[in-house]
Amino acid sequence: MANDSEKPFSDFYPLPSKPSLVNGAIPLLFVHGWPGSFIEVTKVLPLLTGSSPEHPSFHVVAPSLPGFAWSQGVLKKGFHGKHYAELTLITASLYGPKNVKASHTNMPMDLIFYVPSSDPIKFRQNALGYLKYLFTPYTSREIQGITATQNVFKIGTGYFAEQSTKPQMLGQLIAGTDSYPWSDDEVLTWVSIYWFSCAGPAASVRIYYELTKSHEAIMLPKSTVKIGISFFPKELSRFPRALLGAKAKVVFESEHDTGGHFAAYEEPEALVDDLRKMFGKSGPAASVVPGCPGY
Repeated sequence: MANDSEKPFSDFYPLPSKPSLVNGAIPLLFVHGWPGSFIEVTKVLPLLTGSSPEHPSFHVVAPSLPGFAWSQGVLKKGFHGKHYAELTLITASLYGPKNVKASHTNMPMDLIFYVPSSDPIKFRQNALGYLKYLFTPYTSREIQGITATQNVFKIGTGYFAEQSTKPQMLGQLIAGTDSYPWSDDEVLTWVSIYWFSCAGPAASVRIYYELTKSHEAIMLPKSTVKIGISFFPKELSRFPRALLGAKAKVVFESEHDTGGHFAAYEEPEALVDDLRKMFGKSGPAASVVPGCPGY
């Protein structure tokens, strides 16, 4: 183990975690991002760990990343994407399918800087997506998602530019934008977690800054690992199925009428229901973890 002078951060706070009472529960790692925190998992936690013959149960761990909430801040410059992945073991593009059994992201970085078009997919652009589009053209919802994503790239990426160039200025400006009816208590709680965090309100926003300066690309790998996709209409960037499924073995898809970037907090029942269907006895990812069927 490295001594204190070698460690990039001082303490990593794995909070909260909750084991299921079911011995064969499925292990689940829930990782937040900015501007969230471990509080995002609080609504789904009792639902995921619940025991029932009707649905699988999960052992849940939700770490608080360095620089966020009760974890200490990063002590050295250059702590970026792959270092967070070393803590959470979720980035399959770094570790490969032999070691990673699941990966979750709402920022597919190989697509995030690609502005989608409602025009047909071209063969030279995405051969597999082109073939899929021939048989299943974009739906009306996918076209709406493309339009919304184009609008984000036009007027909604100022926060990314701010964080990747002048992160300190955002230390006192933490906000959320979607249609979720935030109560005063919720707003105060979310803001307070940042304001009273161990490393201070500015520490967390360096995650974009360091990632940009590292020139590290986080790409979704071509993988045979089974993937499930939940579509929420208020997510910032929304891409057609033909593009999202080009690199992965998509076995489950679910489309929702409400919910956005903080889906676990905004629509906990809907997200948990998707997980139960995907990993349930008759689901496409049933018994994906040997010895842990969830029942």
